[in-house]
Amino acid sequence: MREKFVLLAVLMAFLRVELKAQVSIVKIRLETPEKNGRMVSVPNSQGVQRIVVVQEGKTAVVLRTVDSTGYLVTYQFQQMKKASLVFISYFKSETTLTMQNVFLTPNDTLVCLERKGRLVFEGKGATVEVNRFLQKYLLLEQDSLQRRPLMRNVSEEIYRNLMRDIADRQWAEYQGFQSSIDETQNAFIQAAIESQYYHRAAFYNVTKDWTDDMFDDLQRIRQVESSPKKYQEGLTPRLKLYIVPHEDAWMSPNYRRALLSFLGEKYVVDELLHKEPSKMMDFYNDTDKALTNLPTTREEILNLALTEKGFWTSESEKGSFIERFERDFPQSKHLPNIKMRYWKNLRMVRGAQIPHLPVFDQDSTSMTLQRLLGKKTLLLLWNTWEDSCQAALAAFGTLGQKITHRNVQLATLCSKNRFESWKGALRSYPLSKVSEHHFYADYLLGDVLEAIFTTKRPLLVLLDTEGRYLDAGSPFDGQKISRWLKE
Repeated sequence: MREKFVLLAVLMAFLRVELKAQVSIVKIRLETPEKNGRMVSVPNSQGVQRIVVVQEGKTAVVLRTVDSTGYLVTYQFQQMKKASLVFISYFKSETTLTMQNVFLTPNDTLVCLERKGRLVFEGKGATVEVNRFLQKYLLLEQDSLQRRPLMRNVSEEIYRNLMRDIADRQWAEYQGFQSSIDETQNAFIQAAIESQYYHRAAFYNVTKDWTDDMFDDLQRIRQVESSPKKYQEGLTPRLKLYIVPHEDAWMSPNYRRALLSFLGEKYVVDELLHKEPSKMMDFYNDTDKALTNLPTTREEILNLALTEKGFWTSESEKGSFIERFERDFPQSKHLPNIKMRYWKNLRMVRGAQIPHLPVFDQDSTSMTLQRLLGKKTLLLLWNTWEDSCQAALAAFGTLGQKITHRNVQLATLCSKNRFESWKGALRSYPLSKVSEHHFYADYLLGDVLEAIFTTKRPLLVLLDTEGRYLDAGSPFDGQKISRWLKE
């Protein structure tokens, strides 16, 4: 028995150590807090925030601890297994929102002083030094050389070499003070430096013929930098980006932007020109080749490309790209959102294929509308709260009893209802034929169905044996339904 207690004590101690090792902390002290201000929090997906306030009764707080210097905001990041770039956001007053990125390592505490919107990192240690280095060279934001070049009237090659020298000196400085063998940290820093070099050189290529007045016009600069022409084919020579051979390089936001620009340079075209969707499969091939040994980075850059408007005329062109993405990354966390965005931009015209929309049957079994392939289908879209939908369901049941065609089946699809409400409604209007199917779509898919088929409910949709859209109309239009069945 004693041995069991000893073993249990050792196990509990081990778990406490493990739990402690997974928690990283960022503490922020405000130099000049507003006397009547209050601290509130923006939810943070990467950590659990604990808010500390001076003023009693101003806001609900999780933790209340105040030192003599003013407010203290504390962020706890749970289960941090490796060094990461973390995002923190908070209101320093009732109206001033501050957002920052900091580099954090497991089981570490980073203490900062917030001064005029920037963080001053206090104390000593490797993490402090890295954050000071990132801030010194503005590696987590757009620096001044991406607003106005360091020099003018020189060749692209000369300017590019100058930017390369600056980047090499930054990397040498980092290696000089940082003895870490942490591959994640080193990859992140290298990626941040490389992307800064790339953006500086690319900005010079685009703006080398600008006048001083054009540089003074900050609004015009923002427009040019967001323009698809920025990286259009024809820049000579094509700017090269060093691809850091480590998955954690993706941690750098600027590196993500640079990598997409580099790989997609010749596929981004003017908004006024016709965009050929087939070219994006060439982009997919180039990405596969360039990132063969970096599957996670490849997945992320392809997902990023799907959201880049400069690549596409419309969302509806992305079908073959998304199908290949799903084959290559079937477990990708991005797939649900990718599909939802794509489906919402589809419009049903005669001959259009019904997408593989995920639905449930009455046993909560997940399936897709491809279950309907093989027969001509009358699909009723309905909900439980509209009287006309209830009447349509009853009429649909009567129709099912009259249909004798073996190659015709009936199906209903209910959306924007609770699952139990849907099942209860079906019990009130039983449809019992073997060739009848009843599906339920969750609330998110309900938005997709409204985008594809309009918001009109009830709505009767006619599909052919291959699941292609033929027509739609009222479930009460007997003449139209009879004509459909005879075709």
